[in-house]
Amino acid sequence: MATYLRKNKDSAKKFAEVLEKGGIVLHPTDTVYGLAAHGWKRKALEKLALLKGRSWEKPFLVLSSEAMLEELVSEIPESLRNLWEDFISKPITAILPARRDFPYITSRGKIAVRIPSDQFLLEVLQLLRAPIASTSANPAGLILPQEESINYFSERVDLVILGKTGGGLPSTIIDFTIKPPKLIREGAYKFSTE
Repeated sequence: MATYLRKNKDSAKKFAEVLEKGGIVLHPTDTVYGLAAHGWKRKALEKLALLKGRSWEKPFLVLSSEAMLEELVSEIPESLRNLWEDFISKPITAILPARRDFPYITSRGKIAVRIPSDQFLLEVLQLLRAPIASTSANPAGLILPQEESINYFSERVDLVILGKTGGGLPSTIIDFTIKPPKLIREGAYKFSTE
């Protein structure tokens, strides 16, 4: 049975500990409720894919701090540099050239990275010193209201963090590896190529 904690400094420590041990955490983000696993632990990523009911061929996005980006991506395209303030403060997931291939988080030399604006998640990232593989708290192909997603996953995860989300729309996904950048998924951030 999962442990339930509210968002605070102590639960940020517990969150990082659970991920370090290969566990899965259900938690609020600055967009929607998410499921998290340690980004460099293959068994944890396999567990996350099974829990989500998702093919390993569809990689998870990773949550990263600004300082951690260098170990994830081989370059920051100019088109993203022009949006940098929005990237580090708004719900944007950027598809970027991956520094190296890693199962479940990269595909065809690309990685989807998001820097959360949520201070709690930034604290977890600092404690963990590794990226967090993340996905919305829904079974593959379904979208559940927040209460239902908590009920659905609470007995299948190791830790549940309770708290408010940023409003219900997922992050906007933009592929910055091509020119001009391409909108992949509309979300909470309004992006225009004009």
